[in-house]
Amino acid sequence: MTNSHWQTSQPANATSKKYHPPASRWAQIVALLLLVASVVIGVGFPSNRARLGLPPVLSDVRVPKSEVAAAHVAVVQAAGPFSQAWEAATRAGLTTGKSRLPALLTVASQGSSSAQAALDTLSADARLLAALASASAQYQAAIVHYDNVLMARSRSLGPKVEQLRSDTWPFVEWVKQFPPPLGLTTSLHPGTSATFTTLAERLAQDAQQSVRGAQAVAGADARSFAAVAADTIKVASLLPNYRHLLEVYDGEMEKVASEPGPTAHGARLIAGDAITGVLFILLSLGSLLLLIQPLLPRMWWIQRGSVYILGFAAVFALFLIGSQAAAALAAVALFIIALVEPVAGVTAVAATIPFFFHPRAVGHLHFPPAEIALTLTVLAVIVRSLLERRLPLVDHPWRLSLLDFLAAVFFLSALLSLTVPPHNQLHIALRYFRWVALEPLALYVLLTRLRLTPAQLVLSLTAFTVVLIGTGWLAVGQFLTESDTWTNGGVARALGVDPSATALGIELGRAVAIVLALALFAPQSRTRAGAALLALVGAGGLFVSFTRGAWIAVAASIFAVAVVRRSWRVMSTVTVLAAIGLVAIASSHIERLRGLFNLKSGSNAARLEIWRGSLEMLREHVLRGIGLDQFLNQHPERYGIPELRFFIVSHPHNVFLDAWLQLGLLGFLSFTALIITGLFLAFRMGTARLLTPERAWALALFSALIDVSVHGFVDEGYFTGDLALTFWLIIGSIEVLRRRCASDNSVSAGGSLAGTRQTVRASEPAEG
Repeated sequence: MTNSHWQTSQPANATSKKYHPPASRWAQIVALLLLVASVVIGVGFPSNRARLGLPPVLSDVRVPKSEVAAAHVAVVQAAGPFSQAWEAATRAGLTTGKSRLPALLTVASQGSSSAQAALDTLSADARLLAALASASAQYQAAIVHYDNVLMARSRSLGPKVEQLRSDTWPFVEWVKQFPPPLGLTTSLHPGTSATFTTLAERLAQDAQQSVRGAQAVAGADARSFAAVAADTIKVASLLPNYRHLLEVYDGEMEKVASEPGPTAHGARLIAGDAITGVLFILLSLGSLLLLIQPLLPRMWWIQRGSVYILGFAAVFALFLIGSQAAAALAAVALFIIALVEPVAGVTAVAATIPFFFHPRAVGHLHFPPAEIALTLTVLAVIVRSLLERRLPLVDHPWRLSLLDFLAAVFFLSALLSLTVPPHNQLHIALRYFRWVALEPLALYVLLTRLRLTPAQLVLSLTAFTVVLIGTGWLAVGQFLTESDTWTNGGVARALGVDPSATALGIELGRAVAIVLALALFAPQSRTRAGAALLALVGAGGLFVSFTRGAWIAVAASIFAVAVVRRSWRVMSTVTVLAAIGLVAIASSHIERLRGLFNLKSGSNAARLEIWRGSLEMLREHVLRGIGLDQFLNQHPERYGIPELRFFIVSHPHNVFLDAWLQLGLLGFLSFTALIITGLFLAFRMGTARLLTPERAWALALFSALIDVSVHGFVDEGYFTGDLALTFWLIIGSIEVLRRRCASDNSVSAGGSLAGTRQTVRASEPAEG
């Protein structure tokens, strides 16, 4: 296949009004200057360079003992005001087991002179608790920072503290007693300083009122105060023990750090650095081979090709540079780039999906990079629409396909799910609605409604795949240099840029499934070679994550692709390799691997219990579900769902059960229909005897969707921000390719693409 196919494969309706080239060129120059200024400013903040947690071969940043000591000093300083506030509340009889609050509450509801005195006392108590709430908040913030610094230092010390980190059960168990987001106890609702100040004023006013009928108001205020006071005192009482446990851990960690032990130095470090370097070369070559195909036709003029390169630079400057001022300049640059070429903004969003769990600070709030990039792109599309006085959309934007209709039904089910949670949990549901429904579907709308050429769509998909494979390369570096791994089941599991090794395996499995399908069946030798190099790097990252479900899902996806292409050679190879792998796992002495076949203990037995309890939960909420991110709020222990150390069960570990519970029956049906329809459409495009580049990518997306379905049976598959964006990137791309292939078929019937078809025929690899 030659580049002419990409150049001539423009949609018939792609003649929208464009900016004048000089204006576009000047806009890109301004964006480039902003990026340069962003980098220059960012260089002045070296403390913010290690945002990705890079392995030693890439970063020499370490958390020194002095930083831990400084965090501990902050804890000691915050402990003084907290102790004073606690002692004052204790002298008033508020923190003891024999609290006077119940008696005062009873008197305050009687409507006598004694009630006025009781209300005055409660008002004074509210002022004491306002001081306690303020001091507790500062004390807790200092303790949490101390905790974070200790964990960061333990990571920087490498393998010498692996066992110590594996022994930190008390902290997890203790922290779970706090309310979210720090802990899991959703029944506690402590008050803030402002809450108690307001209550104190209201109780004082109640005490001054002598008219009949005021007793009901006074009684309600008193009961409200008593409830929030009890929860505030409970949370405050947990803080001293939390601090004590951290101080014990601090001492033990420094003791281990000072002792001789295994280190990532000498021959192992040299070998690890060498292998990491070789894999980086393979990653670079593979990325170049994949990116050059969609980029080359657009590199003929600065305002056409460089805008995508600038978009990549903008999103990574936005993410990597620590200074808010520098990041703000990068954000402005990205907005300008998306204004010049909205599709470049979509590509930038796709490239930031893997970094969802590394939010950027915007004032006092934090937002994932993909969320920021998506918001800037949507704003740019709106501004450009106003400037051009038309929407930069496909013709007939309101004409719905089957996938469009199912997407609308899914969004409706997400909206309806917001009516299910109790009022005090609505803010959590709204946050997840934004992450798993609103923003992913906004990406779907951009993909399916902007005028994307095949090269532009492939560029977005390639950007996502390359960056995700890059996180797999990072995981290999972490594993080989023992810089950021977590010991579980007798093996050190790499984290990449994800919060856990399992999260890395779930997301990375999608990318590995894509590049393996391209490596086997893409019509162009350059694409096959680039995808094969990336598959080698990604498979390494997938292996060191030790996510067994991801291994099985990728094998199943490639076998399914081989079935679609009727390649007996690939099917037999996958079968043989899978059999060898299962034998090796069964004979392994590593608990993590050997446990794959154990249904009586470990994670397999826990999953069976979780599924049984989730089904019981589902029987009570068949139609409406429980609402978004409300699994923990249902008290899983009621249904026999296990709560293991370091195994916080916040979802049913099955994507279809999860969809039903979180979105109700309508959400489950629409989600399942989306997967089935996406698989069917991608299957139809992938079964063509002669694969064009578009159909090859449809086959790769079929592979990724198989991975989503198979791995989703045993783990989280959709309801996190990165997985939701990935899902709709896949579904939206299938819809775009469906339209493109339908257009190709109609044009091919007239014979105008005969030359292109002959090119495809000549480059089609022979099937074995």
